[in-house]
Amino acid sequence: MEKLKDDEIELFLDFEIPSDSEVSFCDSEDDDRDMDNNIRFENNNPSNEPDGFKKNTKQTKWFPGRDNNHTNSIPTFTGNKLININVKETTPYSVFIQLFTESLFEKIRTETIKYAVQNGKENFNLSIKELKVLFAINIAMTYIKYPNVRMYWSSQEGLRMNLIADAMTCNRFAEIKRFIHFVDNYEKPQVVTDKFWKIRPVLDILHNSFHSAISTSQNIAIDEMMVPFKGRSSLKQYLKSKPKKWGFKIWVQAGTNGYVHCFELYQGASKDKKSLFGPIGDTVLKLCHSIHGENHKLFMDNLFTTVPLLRKLKSLNIHVLGTLRLNRVTGIENYLVKDKLLERGNCSIATSDDNLTVVRWKDTKLVHTISTYAGASPEDITSRYDRKEKKKIEVTRPFTIQEYNKFMGGVDLMDRMIAHYPHGFKNKKWYLRIFFHFLNISIINSWIIYKENCQNIPLLQFNASIVWTMLQIGKCDTPKRGRPSLQSDPPKKKKMFPLLFQK
Repeated sequence: MEKLKDDEIELFLDFEIPSDSEVSFCDSEDDDRDMDNNIRFENNNPSNEPDGFKKNTKQTKWFPGRDNNHTNSIPTFTGNKLININVKETTPYSVFIQLFTESLFEKIRTETIKYAVQNGKENFNLSIKELKVLFAINIAMTYIKYPNVRMYWSSQEGLRMNLIADAMTCNRFAEIKRFIHFVDNYEKPQVVTDKFWKIRPVLDILHNSFHSAISTSQNIAIDEMMVPFKGRSSLKQYLKSKPKKWGFKIWVQAGTNGYVHCFELYQGASKDKKSLFGPIGDTVLKLCHSIHGENHKLFMDNLFTTVPLLRKLKSLNIHVLGTLRLNRVTGIENYLVKDKLLERGNCSIATSDDNLTVVRWKDTKLVHTISTYAGASPEDITSRYDRKEKKKIEVTRPFTIQEYNKFMGGVDLMDRMIAHYPHGFKNKKWYLRIFFHFLNISIINSWIIYKENCQNIPLLQFNASIVWTMLQIGKCDTPKRGRPSLQSDPPKKKKMFPLLFQK
């Protein structure tokens, strides 16, 4: 593709540029989600300087037309792909129980009994086997859908679901679910700093098990995830760009296969001292606590990308690529070719003195990307639909768009898999909704490990296998219906007419 000369670029940009600068033009493919500027962003007031650091007066020097220094030498990933759980000759349940651990079952059992006793059920008892039956029934209800819970125990022939009804009575199911708890209410701190304290023990155990199960993959993405909830809670958020607009917001770090490595629940605006990176930037750094120094590639959308954050991640050997809002980079508009002068498929680039590259690409709309390791080259060919000609046309696209489209969708992939078999029954207790959402994440994480290292089976088959195994484990522990017998052994029958057989 023919490049513009320096005098032509000067005409576009209205200032002189160094003699060694070049501007490359290329075509690419857009991502509609990146054009949504309605996502809420917590922006710091620049007039209020955060405590703990001095104002940075150094201005970034930009070079229009210069590509990224790592164009032909992307930093090599130095981490190792490790699987720290047993995946040899295993079943779906044996993988699942290594993520959703036995210690977590014991914690839930203990706190559930405490909560029942505190509410007047002094004779309430619960075993781990019975608790597993309860969870197995809840998992089965995600792929066997009835409009009402009690229909699974219906006496009508053709409606009763024996898999569920024979495992546990309806009343016992409702009783355990009523008292299910994760922390002792009497241990509530006087000053609540953690708004998710009622579910925190579960979150901590799952956070550790997700990290320890497998090592973090080379390409990871950070994005938002919503736990649908419309009940009463001060933690509930509204995001109109999401399919489920009301619920609890979770910041998630996931691999390209959808595996959730790390997560952080959003607790509202922080009252702590302001930092250089802002509240969202601090969250990104928390999610990256375990990937320092291994040349991971991190992909984010324009909600997260800021220049100070990219520089900090670069110092930790974490290479970033994300979409960009132009108001996050002061004066960058002056170094890029104007929108009106770009045709569909063309792009303009500018690179800073510390190797941050901004790419402006025009398809149906403008898309801007910023990266610490990628630029416009190397380009490739893709097909795009042209509305005027009413047919697909071939265009070239820059390297940043290729990388972003390829590796950004990990969190969205997890959302789609959860949406196949969600926990659909309503519950007024907000912490139960979060718990069952993370139960689904645990199952899908286990399925990802199982299909990549053992056997590639559908998610539905994986769920059904876990349900069947847990029901068999709890089968011998489920109490029988009816009045218990007064005698442990049935009475022995006396022999009739014993004298007739005597000689």
